[in-house]
Amino acid sequence: MRIIEDGDCIYACIVTTSKKMRQGVVPTRLVSVYSCGDLYLDSICGIYNHFLKLKDTDISIRDIVNSFPFKWDEFYFPGASIQDFPGKDFAVYGEQYIIYDYNKPAYYVDLTKVGKTLDSFLATLSQNTRSQIKRSMRSYNEFGELHVHEADSIESAREMLEEMYYLGRLRKDAQGIVSSLNPYVIKFNDKLLESRFSFHELQVLKITAGEKLIGYLYNHVYNGTVYFYQCGFHYAEDNKIRPGLVAHTLAIVYNANKNHELYDFGAGEDRYKKSLANGMSTLVWARLLKPTLKMKVFKTLKTLKEQTRILLGGFFPRTQVKDRAAFGGRTWSPEQAQRPEAGRMPVGSRPDRGLAGPSPRQDV
Repeated sequence: MRIIEDGDCIYACIVTTSKKMRQGVVPTRLVSVYSCGDLYLDSICGIYNHFLKLKDTDISIRDIVNSFPFKWDEFYFPGASIQDFPGKDFAVYGEQYIIYDYNKPAYYVDLTKVGKTLDSFLATLSQNTRSQIKRSMRSYNEFGELHVHEADSIESAREMLEEMYYLGRLRKDAQGIVSSLNPYVIKFNDKLLESRFSFHELQVLKITAGEKLIGYLYNHVYNGTVYFYQCGFHYAEDNKIRPGLVAHTLAIVYNANKNHELYDFGAGEDRYKKSLANGMSTLVWARLLKPTLKMKVFKTLKTLKEQTRILLGGFFPRTQVKDRAAFGGRTWSPEQAQRPEAGRMPVGSRPDRGLAGPSPRQDV
């Protein structure tokens, strides 16, 4: 979708359209911004979904949705930052015709405020976090000096990512939950490597202590911001050793020395993000409704359902979000991913014991 003003394209974005049945009785036509409505496929990307600004011109979100050339009932914006357009415009949209599905904090480290040494960064953290990091680093130092290796070619990046996928799946398998590293994500990452690695927009880091592997971090880099995207860590039997804290700490100092400005952890309330961050923004998952009687009925029904659920003390629990699939009776194996249609991991599936596959490293 292109937004044209006086013959010039001032904004652009990608949208998909689909039909939904809301509350079991209200048919709607959904427009999804930077998503396709399939949570399995949308696991590739789900945050900072804002319009690409091509000209230094402001426009209201109401003008955009009202100018959309196809029939629609809902405009869905997943993971939109309230600091950027269009998220910052949601507050002025009529409350009667907007639904906030949920919001998440997005923690970040302002690298201009933490110095360029390990000690200067640690000094900005709480005493408890410093203690955990130092204790873990002392344990790792028994194997050798801590070091950050950055992939310097597409081939080395692919090799690191392959090992990261294994570690990530192994961790999810141990936790009994479905890994988000599905075949579509892996294919997306590989295509991105081919097209953007030479532009220094992808950063694949391997963190080691001597010859011992600590883990991998896969980041996107753009306009001075390092966006943490995926990871895989080699967890020790001693749960007091925190490979994630150590890896992110070293990556933060590493990127501060590369003169980047922000290290963005993305959406989520994970404890390590809160512990290491010195700033926070907010992302919202919101739906703008067309001001029609049908959509007013839909929102009224939805509100009544929520109020009833609260009044009855959760007797009618929320429908489980599909991208947080819990343990189920079905399994999904790597063989299914190799089929031509790439397969779909059923909602509620659990990974089988061989999901991670053979380790690409002999020492893991």
